[in-house]
Amino acid sequence: MSIFYYFGQEKMIKKFSAAKLTPKNKQRVFNVSYLFLQEIFTQLELKKTCQDTQAKTNTHYDLYEIPA
Repeated sequence: MSIFYYFGQEKMIKKFSAAKLTPKNKQRVFNVSYLFLQEIFTQLELKKTCQDTQAKTNTHYDLYEIPA
Protein backbone atom coordinates (compact mmCIF):
# COMPACT_ATOMS: atom_id res chain seq x y z
CA MET A 1 0.00 0.00 0.00
CA SER A 2 1.31 3.48 -0.84
CA ILE A 3 0.27 7.04 -0.06
CA PHE A 4 0.85 9.59 -2.84
CA TYR A 5 0.79 13.32 -2.25
CA TYR A 6 2.39 16.39 -3.74
CA PHE A 7 4.23 19.19 -2.00
CA GLY A 8 5.07 21.87 -4.53
CA GLN A 9 6.38 19.99 -7.55
CA GLU A 10 7.96 17.10 -5.65
CA LYS A 11 6.21 13.75 -5.58
CA MET A 12 6.52 11.78 -2.34
CA ILE A 13 5.76 8.10 -1.91
CA LYS A 14 5.41 6.50 1.52
CA LYS A 15 5.24 2.70 1.42
CA PHE A 16 3.65 0.59 4.15
CA SER A 17 3.79 -3.14 4.72
CA ALA A 18 0.95 -4.94 6.51
CA ALA A 19 3.32 -7.81 7.37
CA LYS A 20 5.97 -5.65 9.07
CA LEU A 21 5.50 -4.88 12.77
CA THR A 22 5.86 -1.28 13.91
CA PRO A 23 8.32 -0.80 16.78
CA LYS A 24 6.85 0.27 20.11
CA ASN A 25 6.66 4.07 20.71
CA LYS A 26 7.02 4.82 17.00
CA GLN A 27 4.67 7.21 15.22
CA ARG A 28 2.18 5.26 13.11
CA VAL A 29 -0.20 7.98 11.94
CA PHE A 30 0.68 10.92 9.70
CA ASN A 31 -1.70 13.83 9.14
CA VAL A 32 -1.32 14.94 5.52
CA SER A 33 -4.85 16.24 4.96
CA TYR A 34 -3.60 19.83 5.11
CA LEU A 35 -1.64 19.22 1.88
CA PHE A 36 -4.90 18.62 0.03
CA LEU A 37 -6.36 21.92 1.26
CA GLN A 38 -3.12 23.77 0.62
CA GLU A 39 -3.17 22.59 -3.00
CA ILE A 40 -6.77 23.82 -3.43
CA PHE A 41 -5.89 27.22 -1.91
CA THR A 42 -2.93 27.51 -4.29
CA GLN A 43 -4.93 26.55 -7.38
CA LEU A 44 -7.73 28.99 -6.53
CA GLU A 45 -5.18 31.74 -5.83
CA LEU A 46 -6.88 32.53 -2.52
CA LYS A 47 -3.88 34.44 -1.21
CA LYS A 48 -4.13 36.98 -4.05
CA THR A 49 -7.91 37.22 -3.64
CA CYS A 50 -7.55 37.82 0.11
CA GLN A 51 -4.87 40.46 -0.46
CA ASP A 52 -7.07 42.27 -3.01
CA THR A 53 -10.07 42.18 -0.65
CA GLN A 54 -7.92 43.35 2.24
CA ALA A 55 -6.65 46.33 0.21
CA LYS A 56 -10.21 47.33 -0.81
CA THR A 57 -11.77 47.00 2.66
CA ASN A 58 -8.89 48.41 4.74
CA THR A 59 -8.83 45.47 7.18
CA HIS A 60 -6.13 45.26 9.84
CA TYR A 61 -5.69 41.48 9.95
CA ASP A 62 -4.56 38.90 7.42
CA LEU A 63 -7.66 37.43 5.73
CA TYR A 64 -5.58 34.56 4.33
CA GLU A 65 -4.91 33.30 7.87
CA ILE A 66 -8.63 32.64 8.46
CA PRO A 67 -8.96 29.54 6.23
CA ALA A 68 -5.35 28.42 6.75
